[in-house]
Amino acid sequence: MSKNDIRQKDDLSKLLIYSVDDDAKFEYLLLNGANINYQTDNGWSVMFQAIVSKKNDRLKNIIELGADINQRDKSTKNGLFWAIYSGNIRAFNLLLSKGISLNVFLKDKLHALHYSVYKGRLNFVKTLIKRGIDINLCDHLEANPFLYAVLYKHKDLIEFFSKNGANKYQQDVFGNSAYSLSKEYGLKI
Repeated sequence: MSKNDIRQKDDLSKLLIYSVDDDAKFEYLLLNGANINYQTDNGWSVMFQAIVSKKNDRLKNIIELGADINQRDKSTKNGLFWAIYSGNIRAFNLLLSKGISLNVFLKDKLHALHYSVYKGRLNFVKTLIKRGIDINLCDHLEANPFLYAVLYKHKDLIEFFSKNGANKYQQDVFGNSAYSLSKEYGLKI
């Protein structure tokens, strides 16, 4: 394959990313050699675009066409990160059902549960807990999700963790716990 052919396929693949809402254009680009797993210089892909655009039928199609669900952008974020970020619960559930890595941000060693709490996504947290994720899962600094909920003052999540037996006394490496922070912030847990 010549450099011209490779450049042309890259150009088609770039267009594919921004054609997730145009069925005819999307199919045309694929038929003419666009790569479903192509990523831009910063790692953006057609899968990430479909997730943040909430084009969930297209996302399902992209996965069926062989997209690598565990691809990461250049900053090491995966599709599950982008589903949580954009509040796309359908994409979140689809990616979970396909076995995506729960480590959503390698650089910061961030688990989907902790990021969901950080973003205040109660439904995402409930989904993960129902799938068997430990409600007291600690991050690399020994902080559990309850501590995150208090730290970011997500009252619905604080209530959820309180009612579901999360450990409010688990201390992170700095000596903070959900309990100690709740006292400091004047929050009831």
